[in-house]
Amino acid sequence: MGTSSSSRYLADDKGTSDYYNRKPNRVQKMFGMRPAIPIELSVAHFTPTSFPIIPLINKNTTDLCTESWNKILNTEYKDENGVTTSGMTMFYNDFYERLDIFDSSGRFEAVLNRHSSGANKIAAKGAILIRIVKFVLKFEEDSKESQALLHNLGKSHNQKSIRPWQYSVFVQTLLMTIAYRLGTNATTDVMAAWVNLFAFVMKGMLPQSIKGQVDEDELNINTSDFGAQAVVQKRNSVIGTNIGLPIKNKNVKGAAYPDTSVNNITAKDEHKE
Repeated sequence: MGTSSSSRYLADDKGTSDYYNRKPNRVQKMFGMRPAIPIELSVAHFTPTSFPIIPLINKNTTDLCTESWNKILNTEYKDENGVTTSGMTMFYNDFYERLDIFDSSGRFEAVLNRHSSGANKIAAKGAILIRIVKFVLKFEEDSKESQALLHNLGKSHNQKSIRPWQYSVFVQTLLMTIAYRLGTNATTDVMAAWVNLFAFVMKGMLPQSIKGQVDEDELNINTSDFGAQAVVQKRNSVIGTNIGLPIKNKNVKGAAYPDTSVNNITAKDEHKE
């Protein structure tokens, strides 16, 4: 029997598929064109799929978030040696440990270090995180003033070399940390309020934040769990030196961070500067 036209197209003499080797942008360049992607579509793409299309933002939303945030900050933790750590320190240590799982290539770290000052980088990055949360908690309604503020903030973030995909990873890691630190206080109503608040902020910021930065071919591939753990272990030694309380990694392993089996970066590579 003869070979079908589709089979002749897919199979080449090297046994590989020309179909899978042909990227969309190559086809577009072949015809001398590249379709423009509407900014609304890009914003939707880089927004977490669990977020509402139209965020609900009002004083009740902000009050729920503010009350739960104060619970996180006002809770102190004491280890077996009697060393006390503030809720704020526990929060940003937990957050950056979780973020490290997604950052074994150091791309988040590079952005944060550029905008952190002082000798203690961990404390400086913690201060950045606290400022972000405090800023978000200012919004109580969808007003012209709020939209203007987010528009201008998006513009300023556009100059900071933050890739579009990093926004959703950062925000989802933040929400996971909030839920973990709240424990049983992370009720459905509370977490829904946080999701709506950050959905509102992202919707207002992203059009300007990612304008001119969208690369249709860009993707971020996380390393396997083995590679990511090397970063966490390295950072834990620094945390222990600064506050005397190493953060155990057992709380961030498991279903939320599956092994992707893509080991492009080894533990040895992670320790290179």
